[in-house]
Amino acid sequence: MAEPKPIRRWWQFCNFSNLYCFSSTINRCPPQFTPLSHFLPHQFGPHDLLSSSTPLLLETHDNALTLLPNHIVDDDDALCNDHLHNHKLKNAALEAANKSLAPYTASPSGVALLDRHDNIYKGSYLESAAFNPSLGPVQTALVAVGSGDYHDIVDAVLVEKEDAAVKQEQTVRFGSVKMNSRQ
Repeated sequence: MAEPKPIRRWWQFCNFSNLYCFSSTINRCPPQFTPLSHFLPHQFGPHDLLSSSTPLLLETHDNALTLLPNHIVDDDDALCNDHLHNHKLKNAALEAANKSLAPYTASPSGVALLDRHDNIYKGSYLESAAFNPSLGPVQTALVAVGSGDYHDIVDAVLVEKEDAAVKQEQTVRFGSVKMNSRQ
């Protein structure tokens, strides 16, 4: 019997997201023990693609990104850093981008979300060797919101490289189409 899709995807993400020791993990579903390699017999992971000096998912990352001094303004001023006066939110997004895991595309990115109670939630792009299921920065920021109310989010900042091969802007725009106004 095949495992449910959420379990397979979780396993895929953990295996492909730079956890070298993950292949020896055992799926404990009493009364039997099944090695996770059983569910994906032709697996590959970071050990097949990266040098041993590349930081892994649970290791410290510093992508050394900085904010540009003159930000580009688009026609509708959406997602424009020039008009955002909340420097704390910008810096939180920059911090998230610098902690991003993107060893395959070199496209680190980070998001910071602000709720109406002035709580900031950060999310970093987490890239998988298989690219599916990689997690975008909005997804990881929403995980950080956790049991909070998504409807309380009133502002968002995205930081990414200008020349990134993988862009997150459209995902952030899609998620912010119906932003609530601050009360």
